[in-house]
Amino acid sequence: AKAAQLEGSKIFSRHFCKKYNIPQPNFTYCDDIETAKHQIELLNGYCVVKADGLAAGKGVVVCDTVEESIDASTQMLENNKFGDAGKSILIEERITGIEASIFAVSDGDAAIILGTAQDHKRAYDNDEGPNTGGMGAISPAPALNNDLNQEIFNKIIRPTINGMKSDGMAYEGILYAGIMLTDNGPKVIEFNCRFGDPETQVVLPRLKTDLVEIVKNTVDKNLNGIKINLFDNTAITVVLASQGYPGDFKKGSELPSLSKYDQEENISIFHSGTTENNEKKLISNGGRVLSVTAIGQNVKECRYKAYETIEDINWKNGFYRKDIGKL
Repeated sequence: AKAAQLEGSKIFSRHFCKKYNIPQPNFTYCDDIETAKHQIELLNGYCVVKADGLAAGKGVVVCDTVEESIDASTQMLENNKFGDAGKSILIEERITGIEASIFAVSDGDAAIILGTAQDHKRAYDNDEGPNTGGMGAISPAPALNNDLNQEIFNKIIRPTINGMKSDGMAYEGILYAGIMLTDNGPKVIEFNCRFGDPETQVVLPRLKTDLVEIVKNTVDKNLNGIKINLFDNTAITVVLASQGYPGDFKKGSELPSLSKYDQEENISIFHSGTTENNEKKLISNGGRVLSVTAIGQNVKECRYKAYETIEDINWKNGFYRKDIGKL
């Protein structure tokens, strides 16, 4: 539970990274609106406002103006938008670059990279609109290569595992690092203490090594004795979301039958926000409803398969980004 603060408290995570010289944006901790306003003015409103705690992927607001930033801070600190999760916030320097996600696994001592992905967080095409929990992903991350992976491992993953052990909070399990590739090198945007969604939907299908073997070696503290192999392919997932997400949306919309995709070898449909009604019909029950994942030899093939399937599903009450994996 102590180690899980890396995700559960953004303030803990930022102070931890500062202590161990792990590259990250500059930040200021605020628990009152006046402190927040002062920092926002210093940054001319061009900043990121983050709720300290977990807020279902919606507790991060990327701001362009002073007005936007003050409004986001006020919603969290004074209007109780995220409850206890927003009682303290961070005002962060807004860094720019390409985002990428690195998945690693650790047994408390050893750590190994599991795979990489690129997530698309904004609701609409061309990275516009509000932040969401993720509207789609591609693996491997197009912006990463072996050299960058090694740099991220050496400067971020390894120091994190070592630092947690030094602080008496040995980190065991999956560590997800959200990275921004800036002009000054990779920097940590956030950590997740789990497989992230929707990146998991593209990383796990590419995993050649049995996940159970990886988990068992982690539990047995024997990760040094395992090599993790990935298939030499590409995976793309596109999220089909309820209209209105991540704002107000309606539940209970009937979804078309998905049974005809059961035999598809290179298409998987993951359920995020679905349930069945009394007539055993599939209905929507959340903001992000389905993730359609395609596996192929290259990005073009994957994009074609994923979007062909989504168009074939043809759910009238949903929407999706049309640029996932677009290079």
